[in-house]
Amino acid sequence: MVHGQTTLVYTIGDVVSFAGFIAALRRIGADDDPLSGGDILRWHYDSNLSSTRQHPKLAKSKSACLHVHLQVSGEEETSSATLILRYENLYCMGFMNKNGVCYELDPGARMKLPSQYNSVPLHWGITYQKILNASDEEVVSTLDSARLGKTFAADAVRVLSRFPAQEMADSKDPCRLALAGLMVMVCESARMNPLFDAVARGWNTGTGFTNQLMRYMVWYEDLSLCLLMWRANGYRSWDVFMDEDVEEDTGVKSPIDALAVIHLVQTICTKY
Repeated sequence: MVHGQTTLVYTIGDVVSFAGFIAALRRIGADDDPLSGGDILRWHYDSNLSSTRQHPKLAKSKSACLHVHLQVSGEEETSSATLILRYENLYCMGFMNKNGVCYELDPGARMKLPSQYNSVPLHWGITYQKILNASDEEVVSTLDSARLGKTFAADAVRVLSRFPAQEMADSKDPCRLALAGLMVMVCESARMNPLFDAVARGWNTGTGFTNQLMRYMVWYEDLSLCLLMWRANGYRSWDVFMDEDVEEDTGVKSPIDALAVIHLVQTICTKY
């Protein structure tokens, strides 16, 4: 186990506990430095908006990584798995099983785990398409069939808890789906409101996954960039910054639409 990192612990429970967990993750990930502006609406001329504090920027760097320790209790032996996230974007770079063995998703990626993790390389990639070895459409279908919710989360933690390196070769390995589903339920739910709403709404029965949710995930960084440029321009001229492809694909046509989608605004660019 690597020490010195911020760790958020969540025991899979009811929907209220899940909502509290996501709220805590959002607080930890948010930039609380008043000198950097904090919330995306902090300098808005309408005080009713500037005081909401519902759209904080992600902290550029508090420490190298954030650990999200997930566990399932009420069994003979507690199952647990730890997602290792980057503060800057809440991307998952790897995970640890119950024995503290660390697995890195893509050791060749620009965002690497620090050497002290002594991680086992998986070469799965860090995108959903690469992790699931699937197209966008296939990712949607796979996540829809998975029925993300409390039962999926508990089962996924059990799978990753006992993950052995020998299971890393099969592209359809259930471990890959377990990880991808947890990434949606944890990382995407913290970043974006529609993802959180969908997971919370289907927490007890399992939620469907739609192409619209996938479009938000694909364009999250671009929507964040538009919000940042909109703010830098004094909250004017949204159309100048909004890419037509992003607008058409997501249905986001205004800053109000973007603010309804984005909770944590990413401040660094990793796609281009």
